[in-house]
Amino acid sequence: MEQTKRHRQQNSITSNNKKKKLSNNSSSITHLEDLPNEIFYEIFGYLDFHYVYKAFSNLNIRFQNLLNYSIHSIKLNISSMSKSTFQYYYTHIIIPNKHCIKSLHLSNPFIINLIFKPFSFSIISNFIQLETLILNNIEKIYLTNILKQLISLPKLHSLVINSVDIVRCNNKFYCQLFRLPTLKYCKFNIPEDDHYDELPFSINEYSSIKHLVIENNIHLKKLDALLSYVPQLHRLSIHQLNQSFDKETQIFSSVLKYLTHCSIGKISISFDEFELLIQYSDR
Repeated sequence: MEQTKRHRQQNSITSNNKKKKLSNNSSSITHLEDLPNEIFYEIFGYLDFHYVYKAFSNLNIRFQNLLNYSIHSIKLNISSMSKSTFQYYYTHIIIPNKHCIKSLHLSNPFIINLIFKPFSFSIISNFIQLETLILNNIEKIYLTNILKQLISLPKLHSLVINSVDIVRCNNKFYCQLFRLPTLKYCKFNIPEDDHYDELPFSINEYSSIKHLVIENNIHLKKLDALLSYVPQLHRLSIHQLNQSFDKETQIFSSVLKYLTHCSIGKISISFDEFELLIQYSDR
């Protein structure tokens, strides 16, 4: 009898200890500030840094230091923002964290022009961790300068670029895009006017692009020349494919032995050219 009583007491003590431990653990995880810095950095990684900064920057010194001295990857989407708001954002978020920015989305022409100043004043070359860049509403007068500066980014593998203007000839922009050394995915919309200049075929200049999306209209003859720059291409998507100006039946000379997917939204070519296009895709 005494032994049974003692056994029950021991079980009761063990049960109470477990409850205390659970209670302690429960109370420890209900306090946000008790989480280690590593957890916060992991959470921040799933969010746009603009919203992280707005939510945490004014809480206390610890969170200010976490944001001001971040060592983890940062994603920034600056789509719509007033000039005065961006000046503050530029000074307190972009400049201190430029070495940690992994993804950048810009849509405001003023902001794009500020970040991509002439070489001596530009900060884009300091974005050494930048992997993904989306640029919308770019004015044509800045396109050349922007593409020149992107060549200095050692990790840039995904680029989306949309011009707000129609350019007279987009050949030089194509060639600049193909010179970006680490690019794997490229989506562009650089519309061209009715003036047509032939794009020269590549001789010894090749791009690392594997997925290419052409949002502007492109003529069949120019497409053939363009494909000579991307021999590693796996996936190709074209918004609209038009017949060449010379009206001659186009014979494709570029060879894409790695191509597995091809998508064309609209086709405006002769049946003979369409037949050759199908044969080309079956190579």
